[in-house]
Amino acid sequence: MCLSRLYLAGSALPTNYDWKSALETRGQVTEFIRSDRGSEDWPTSILDKALENLSRWIPSFRGIGSGGYDGFTYGNQSRLNEPCFHGGHSIMFEEDKIASIVEFLTNKDRQTLAQRNLSAPGWFNFLHKHGSLIIPIASMLYAAAAILLVLSYFVAVPYLAGNPGLLSLGVLMIAVVGFLLYRF
Repeated sequence: MCLSRLYLAGSALPTNYDWKSALETRGQVTEFIRSDRGSEDWPTSILDKALENLSRWIPSFRGIGSGGYDGFTYGNQSRLNEPCFHGGHSIMFEEDKIASIVEFLTNKDRQTLAQRNLSAPGWFNFLHKHGSLIIPIASMLYAAAAILLVLSYFVAVPYLAGNPGLLSLGVLMIAVVGFLLYRF
């Protein structure tokens, strides 16, 4: 597939994606790439960053990353524009920004937007930086809580023993994880 221009919004590609091959070697994008980023993009900043970091040990996570938040390491700024907007994952699709996307894709003369990094709150930056540690720990705590709730119906667990509502909650928690693992 060959495109003249490529538009990405909150991309889940890794920061080290091989744009050099796509642009220069294979010629898949002949003109230009624009990758819009959100300053508080939860999925791309926290989850995708964690998956990118964990991909060293879990091969199925390879190809996922926080390029749509952190930007790409590809150095040719004459072929790659990475503007950042204040807001979350879908901020670039708000009504006032759609015209800019359409203009980028259709206008004969390419316009670039200012490339700046916008600051996010400190707690958001903390989650972004440490998500690859926080997400597995939170997942393990979630799994432990679900198992404890299910077991509490069958085994005497102080404060939890014999409550059928907790059994239902535990089964539901396990079912949600099973569904997510099955779907992805």
